[in-house]
Amino acid sequence: MSTQRPLVVRFGALGDMVMITPLLRVLAERYGEVCDVLGSGAWTKHIFEGLPWVGDVLSIGGRKTPYYLSAEQRALVKQLKQRGVGPLWLLEDMPKAWRLMQRAGFEAQHCVRMDDFPRGVDEHTVKHWLRLAQETPSAFPAATVSDPGLMAFNCELHCSTVEHEDCQRWLESLNIRDQAVILIQAGSKKTMKGGRPDRSSNLKFWPTDRWAILIKKIQEKLPEAFVLICGAPNEQDLAVEIKQAAGSDQVLAVADQLPLRRLVALMHRAHSCVSVDTGPAHMAAAINCPLVVLFGQTNARLYHPVSSESPVQIVSQTPINEVAPGSSAWAACNSMDGISVELAFDAWLQVDARA
Repeated sequence: MSTQRPLVVRFGALGDMVMITPLLRVLAERYGEVCDVLGSGAWTKHIFEGLPWVGDVLSIGGRKTPYYLSAEQRALVKQLKQRGVGPLWLLEDMPKAWRLMQRAGFEAQHCVRMDDFPRGVDEHTVKHWLRLAQETPSAFPAATVSDPGLMAFNCELHCSTVEHEDCQRWLESLNIRDQAVILIQAGSKKTMKGGRPDRSSNLKFWPTDRWAILIKKIQEKLPEAFVLICGAPNEQDLAVEIKQAAGSDQVLAVADQLPLRRLVALMHRAHSCVSVDTGPAHMAAAINCPLVVLFGQTNARLYHPVSSESPVQIVSQTPINEVAPGSSAWAACNSMDGISVELAFDAWLQVDARA
């Protein structure tokens, strides 16, 4: 059995999956069919809700377990066989990912593989994916993209009316109605991956006292606004620590109250967001929430969030245009500790002026 519906495989974290939305948009246009997606984690399907170019979203948890010991992997292969072989974009360099696809009946002529189209030096991930979206598996010739606008360098998420209403009810339960809301995303997957958030190995940590000073400066500029410290439930302790350091009743720690779709709606409602380099920053940009994002040793030229309409201010110790090409050069002159409160606040003022 065969199908013309494109299948995109990316076993990525939250930000990675947001960054494939432009590729999905282009492939759906090329093939006149919605795109199916295979990712990792049950949350994957929620990130694409409401996007008209996304079809079925499959997911798998344990990818490292040997195949014959994994009922989940065997069930996935069976599901893919039932779906049928069609055009495949494999955005993974894991040999096991390709072996899974082969078990499901895919062959080289069915596939555009990331390994065959290496990323250029400092080529942004979204631009790399858009370049791959223009390639065609030899077994499935397709028309070229009909609308150049679909190749736009931006990511997109959708928020429904029901999600807006749910978010507003939740905000009202916090006594927030018409006031401006500024979001702070201080934690990341790496921040909360065992040990203290301020451990030396955590390259995305920005000190709590700096967050507190930044929040106070923002509140001086917008005294009626509420500041919400966001995150995943396991980031609530960090959120509470920042709230306590800020010392204001209009700063709330809500990391334990934000399922993914509520966070999308909250970002759509928010005045602005200040975040470390992490998945929710990509969500904020994709839903057009004005954004300031702090980059340490991770090369911002490869991974900075992109938006279709709203400003995205990248903050780094060394300005982007002063860093030599390559990720090694970036890491050599950038760290989170080198980002001052003044740099972050100046970037937020630019966002505030355009919000």
